[in-house]
Amino acid sequence: MSIRPWLSVTNPASGSGWVSYQLPYNYQASFGTALLFANNLFVNVGSGCVVSADGITWTDVSSGFFIDGMSPYFYLLTQGANTFLATPGNAGSRAATARVARSADGFNWTTSATGLPSPGGNNTKWNCMTYGNGSGWNGFMASVAGQYSPMYIARSADGNSWTFSQSAPLPGNVEDITFGKNLFVAKMPRDIWTSLDGLTWTQVFSRAASDNDFFYRIAFVGGKFIAIMRGYVTSGDQRTNICAVSDDGSNWVIRQLPVIAPWSSVAYGNNQFIMTALQSNFVATSPDAITWKLMSLPKATSLEGLISFGNGKFVRSEEHTSELQSRVDI
Repeated sequence: MSIRPWLSVTNPASGSGWVSYQLPYNYQASFGTALLFANNLFVNVGSGCVVSADGITWTDVSSGFFIDGMSPYFYLLTQGANTFLATPGNAGSRAATARVARSADGFNWTTSATGLPSPGGNNTKWNCMTYGNGSGWNGFMASVAGQYSPMYIARSADGNSWTFSQSAPLPGNVEDITFGKNLFVAKMPRDIWTSLDGLTWTQVFSRAASDNDFFYRIAFVGGKFIAIMRGYVTSGDQRTNICAVSDDGSNWVIRQLPVIAPWSSVAYGNNQFIMTALQSNFVATSPDAITWKLMSLPKATSLEGLISFGNGKFVRSEEHTSELQSRVDI
């Protein structure tokens, strides 16, 4: 059964207060497992897809995600080379989990029945994906691994044909990857690595086991690399009050966040960084990613809270609800 998501937007006149909106209803689909803004368009995918230019009026474009009346949840979403690319992150033997959705404009999608290649066998998982137009590599890059298979770095110029490399000296699975300032930056649970081409990698930052925390997600926003962290500060519930920030991807500094929370996503816009938290109404805001302060939203997320910025608005999204903000007054 599909859950009908909601949207909330700040009052444009005052810059504060949240107003709720409903996304288009689709009994076959729900949304909010991946979110981005590219090509002047918000794209919000789950087992279907809705898009919006302004973050308020949304169009359901889910039809291209269904084969034989069904669709998996798409957890990986990126855009580059004039292509939006979404995949569930599993390249296993089941067609429902191996499919790949592609679109040139975000509105018209086609979904393959065969999916991404699986170099490590049926249990191979596509962990993360990004696009970068760097001097060392211009194209898509992904991390691919399985329970009983080695870790691969996958590269593709067009999102269709992929090559795989095990030559990278990475000690474990890359769980998230981003691109900025001519550099691919990848994170493992306790390490951060950089590469120009995805073939040769350099470890640039690490946390000791005694630090009692780990890197959860990494992003390049507002000209800075930000590693969202989780930890075991309180009874092993994966909450922490720190993040890691870098201006160049190589030199990292731990920064304090205003409260202990399960931080999950970060975006930049209107001269502000905003970080959201899982199952919470906490939002941390900062003009420089150095000093953060707390802002409380009227509605907490029930699942993973994702955030993106475009056309003057922050969009916060999850499977059950999505929220928008046109600006933040600090």
